[in-house]
Amino acid sequence: MQTPQNQSDKSIAGELIEIPKAYIPTEHEPTISALWKDANAFAATGDSTKEPFSIIMPPPNANGSLHAGHLMYVVEDIATRFARMQGRPTLWLPGTDHAGIETQVVYERILEAKGQTRFDLGPEKFYTEVEEFVLGQQDTIISQMQSMGFSADWSKLKFTLDKDVIETVYDTFERLLTDGQIYRGNRIVNWCSRCQAAFPDIETERTDREDAMYTLDYGSIQIATTRPETIFADAAVAVNSTDERYTKLVGSTATVPLLDRMIPIIADDHVSIKDGTGALKVTPAHDMADYDIGQRHNLPEVSVVDYEGKLINVPEEFAGLTVEDGRIAVVAALEKAGKLISTTPLTHAVAIHDRCKTVIEPLISEQWFMRVAQLNKPVIEAISSDEVTFYPSRFKKVALNWLQNEHDWCISRPGWWGIRIPIAYKTSTDSDKDMYIVARSEAEAEKYYGAGNYRLETDTFDTWFSSSQWPYTTLMSTDDFEQFYPTTMMASARDILHKWITRMIMFGIYTTGKVPFENVYLWGMVIDEKGQKLSKSKGNYDDPMLITKEFGTDALRLALSIGITPGNDGKISLDKIKGYRNFCNKVWNVARFTLSRLPDGFTPDEIELKTPADHWIMTQINEAITQVTKNIEKYRYSDAGQSVYSLLWDDLADKYIEYSKSELNPAVLAYGLDTILRLLHPFAPFVSETIWQELPYTDSLLITEQWPKVIHKPSTESAKLFELQIIEVLAEKQKEAGKVMIVKLGKEIALKKNMIKLIDAKLSNASFIQNAPAQLVEGERTKLATTHSEVKNLEAELEKLKSQ
Repeated sequence: MQTPQNQSDKSIAGELIEIPKAYIPTEHEPTISALWKDANAFAATGDSTKEPFSIIMPPPNANGSLHAGHLMYVVEDIATRFARMQGRPTLWLPGTDHAGIETQVVYERILEAKGQTRFDLGPEKFYTEVEEFVLGQQDTIISQMQSMGFSADWSKLKFTLDKDVIETVYDTFERLLTDGQIYRGNRIVNWCSRCQAAFPDIETERTDREDAMYTLDYGSIQIATTRPETIFADAAVAVNSTDERYTKLVGSTATVPLLDRMIPIIADDHVSIKDGTGALKVTPAHDMADYDIGQRHNLPEVSVVDYEGKLINVPEEFAGLTVEDGRIAVVAALEKAGKLISTTPLTHAVAIHDRCKTVIEPLISEQWFMRVAQLNKPVIEAISSDEVTFYPSRFKKVALNWLQNEHDWCISRPGWWGIRIPIAYKTSTDSDKDMYIVARSEAEAEKYYGAGNYRLETDTFDTWFSSSQWPYTTLMSTDDFEQFYPTTMMASARDILHKWITRMIMFGIYTTGKVPFENVYLWGMVIDEKGQKLSKSKGNYDDPMLITKEFGTDALRLALSIGITPGNDGKISLDKIKGYRNFCNKVWNVARFTLSRLPDGFTPDEIELKTPADHWIMTQINEAITQVTKNIEKYRYSDAGQSVYSLLWDDLADKYIEYSKSELNPAVLAYGLDTILRLLHPFAPFVSETIWQELPYTDSLLITEQWPKVIHKPSTESAKLFELQIIEVLAEKQKEAGKVMIVKLGKEIALKKNMIKLIDAKLSNASFIQNAPAQLVEGERTKLATTHSEVKNLEAELEKLKSQ
């Protein structure tokens, strides 16, 4: 209807009028999906003179199935379908993530159920089995995303372990190493004894735990700590330089209990005067803040907890104990020695690994680190200048705060699944050879060191190191870099803003000189009506494929689009999904009604606005086109979807069709349907495309049709006349409803007055009063008073209606 369409062989008199009364999604969605696939409709085609549009799909972990967060990819599909209908060269590039340590944990649980561990298999066999598992799961999750109608170019699917992707990651690593931005060294890390790996702060979370605060006697000073088991690693006692209680003690010594070892008392402004005793035991090897103090004061780093989470370098009676058991034993020893002054119950937050939930143990470890201070500077500049724009804007400040305070990044993981760090170490005593070299293969290492004179690094990259290079690694490997980089937008969950979004910007600028995307759209958690995160373990999350089978994919997509705003948690429930299923049925029924009103041989020629109703609905259509277009361009998908909903249900169905049935203009009705289908398509692609294929005057695909534009100019005065007509009709309906209510109230008053008579008669009966239980008599009197009050209220309501 927007432009003249080619005529098809479809028949008004035959096929169209006989389309089914109800829209049954499962009968149409597979057909529509096949239609798009056969037409290669998701390919990156478009008008080369227009600005390209591109999104790189956040690669879902290829170790499971779709979870609630993945469903929010619907916003990326809305943006993609909108751009495609605008005629822009459009690419949504899909991919999946090997997910490093997370996938390893998942597969180890599978092995555990079989009574095995990864050590039973060995590194090579473990890798092979995990690879087979991941590729199988990848097929599942891709199929699920395709069934959701995600119109990514699946022919360009990438995987983070594709050889060309790995080579690009290796190129970046080697350049960073050459530039001095990557180094191997001993630093304090967040160590997970379960995963046997170090993790950055952003891969940990805080959880409250019941513990105790122990006040200990250090001779000249008292300290308060929650970790008495680490006293054997104490290197100093620190106080604030402004704390008058301890000014004279700075420069003297304290005595570590149970060891009788002397350590210095130092001044450091990190120490809080208000916390505990105001004196801090400094354990550089087992606390992040203490490590920084140790660096400032050149303190020794003594480790008393090993990688297994057991005590080492401690008195023999404590050696080999777990941290928890060691704490109990040390506290008992301190009490026996008279060095435990007090124990106070305490609820405090402890760090745990966000994947396996094991308590994190800060400890010194030799790892590969990446310096981020210099690399983050251009990222801060790009975000500050809005070269990268955030939706919602409040996350700009969040991102900047993180970037300005980020520590060096530990990029190595001692896991068996992932991209191996391409390093070979010298094992010979040959002084002419470097201690280590970049070696992408065994052959490279052997060529340099000689057979038997080297060992390959077994650690793998942190998954985020490789996935943060995703925009340019994928586009380079599919030959789309020149046309589509930088990409238009990146849409993702807000909780990986630091893990992924800011790091992609860092790698993008470092490697290509450009930011990887111009806009960042963030979504929150998908939650239930009680505000709880959707989770299978909580029983509030069903398999999305079961939901779409029952209610239709479009109903789920609409529920995920409307009422969920950027950056905020979005509520979803079966009732909400059912509501949008009803909306899809409404669209279907309006289409059936419209097609039944079209005359034989109807063609979408020039439209003549004949009545005030025509001018009014055309005004509403024009406003909807403007608002939906504007809102999608501004990433306000909820507002855009609501406008389409209102145009169809409130304006076209409930007003134009309802109040002008006797003088409906078939051409205007068809134009309204045509426009609504176009506007609706990004949100509900299946029902809109299904109806489009039934239109008698087009043989195109809606997915590649033109986005609607305002092309008709209705009369404002005529439109207002229809509004007045609606008001008159509504007033008349209200009047008729009032008459019905008057009759209803009259009957109700009569019934209650009759009840009053019966109660009066009962209470006037002396025998009833004398013989009935007092409680029953009192009940009748209460009922009488209540009924009198109800009659009074009903009569007041009746008088009010009569006066209107």
